[in-house]
Order: sequence, then structure tokens, then C-alpha cells
Amino acid sequence: MGASIHAGTPAKRRVPRVQFDTRVSSPLEGNVIVVAKHPAGSLISRLGVSPVINGIGTVTKLGGSLMPPPVLDAMRDAASAYVPLDQLQTAVGRRIAELTRNDAAYVCSGAAAGLVLATAACISGDDPEIMASLPRPERIAGAPTRVVMHRCQRIGYDFAVRSTGVEIVEIGPSRQAAAHGAVTTTDDLEFVLNDATAAVLYIAGSPHAPGALPLEKVIELAHAHGVPVIVDAAAQIPAVENLWHFSGHGGPALWARALHSAGVTGDAPQSVLGLGADLAIFSGGKGLCGPQSAGLILGRRDLIDAVGRQGNPNALIGRHT
Repeated sequence: MGASIHAGTPAKRRVPRVQFDTRVSSPLEGNVIVVAKHPAGSLISRLGVSPVINGIGTVTKLGGSLMPPPVLDAMRDAASAYVPLDQLQTAVGRRIAELTRNDAAYVCSGAAAGLVLATAACISGDDPEIMASLPRPERIAGAPTRVVMHRCQRIGYDFAVRSTGVEIVEIGPSRQAAAHGAVTTTDDLEFVLNDATAAVLYIAGSPHAPGALPLEKVIELAHAHGVPVIVDAAAQIPAVENLWHFSGHGGPALWARALHSAGVTGDAPQSVLGLGADLAIFSGGKGLCGPQSAGLILGRRDLIDAVGRQGNPNALIGRHT
């Protein structure tokens, strides 16, 4: 590896050269490969923190991604005035929905916060009494109190779902059993879908696919029982078309086309279909290259409305999100 790296330099802006040590940690332990020497006098240097080369990916523990200059400029612009947050959220949500070909959109404080809000919306719908009851939905007669997940898709972030007061009901094999060929059946899912089910949570991405039903089949069966489907797609950008693939109306296969044009893949689809999930959640600080403390919830207008009624700055379950 060379002794230095130069970042791309926008017009009329100098980017300081960053030097790197040759110390190497074990990538097998999930450690970063090289420690960087940040320019003297920078904020990071003054705090005594050593920046690193990211040899892992857009992971939260390293800050997700780096925000490009246009994003930083937009943040400075937006921070230059006082605005009513509810009006700003509505306007931004409308624009993001247009860009992502969804019915509605909501900006939250990260994908884990999105899980809290999406689950709360599926529990409450538009019922203010249920909203006020969270995280104790069982206090309201008839309120759903369960969220269904594949056992092989249990993740470290599903505490966000449980924080709303619901019970997670597992179906299918464990991750270990799935690695040996065990699979979830449609009967497994249909057996647990009932009036107590607030939602089915599906974790998108190839690492979570073995042993699980295909998302298309989950959506079909859940909707047949009147149960909404939430897709945790926190790290599913790229491909950018996932923004309209899971919960939107479909659209151009931009990422697939780009890979084809670069000679990486063969024939590329011209478009992707919308799968029909009710809500999809994305991290704002990973592939979207926004702030690490941001996220998107996309999908059904009525559920996004319920998300907004329970999110910041309203004093309900999502006040911290």
C-alpha cells in the first residue's frame, strides 16, 4: 500500500494529504488494516483520536460512510434557519417519496430508530389510544402484540422492535440449522399469522436468506391475512433501485445498468418491480452517504402517517427517534 492517499478534490477546495502508518491488524478479527495520521490541527487530532482506513465496509462502528461535500453543504444550508420540524418533515418526506417512487417517506434518526417507529405504526395504525399505550400495547383490548421473524434472521438490532412492547414470534430453523439445509415452510408462517400479529419483519440481504422464505412469498402470505410486512434494508444500498424495489412502485435498474456498462456483469434488466412490502427501512449513513444518525422509512402512506404522529418532536414512543 502506498504511503499516502489523495481524496478527490472538488473545484476550489483543497483536500489535505493524509499519511498512513504501516501497522497492520488482523482482518480475521474484524479489525481495520491501517492507522491513518490525520493532518495536524484537525479536530480529530486535537481530540487525540486516530482515524483509520476502513477495511470493512459501511459499518456503524466506523461511522458508516463519509459524507461528500454536497451533503455537508446542504446540511450547513439547512441548519442556517429555525423551521417548524413537522413542516420540514412533511416537505422532505414528500420529496423523498417522489425520488424513491414510494407513496410516502419519513426521515428518522437511523435504521434502528426506523425499526421502533415502523413497528409502532403497525401496532397502532391511526388509533391514538394505542399510540399512547406504547410500550404496553397489551393494555388496549384488541391491540396486536406480536411481530413475526424468521429464526434464522434474528439480529442484534431486534431489541428496537421489542422496545415497543411486542413479543417476537420465531418461525423456521435457526441460522445454524439453515446452514445445513433446513428451511422455513409456508405452513410455518401461516400458523402464526392472526389478529395478534402486528407485522412480519424481514431482514433483507443475502447473509440472511438461507433458511428463510423468499420475501415475495412472505408478502403474499402476510397480506392474505391482513398483516403488514416491514423490510429491514439498512445496508441494502447499493443497489440504489432497492429504494423502490421493496416498498415502492418499481423503477429503473440503475445499479444493474451501471455494472453492465462497466463490463462487470452481462445483460442487465432495464427495470425492477415493486415487491409490495408495506414499509422498508434504510440507513442514512451507509450507502446513502448521509449522516450516520439518519435513516429512511419508505412505504404506505397511512403507516408513514402513523410513524410521523409517534416520532420526534411528538411525546410518544418515538420521541427519541
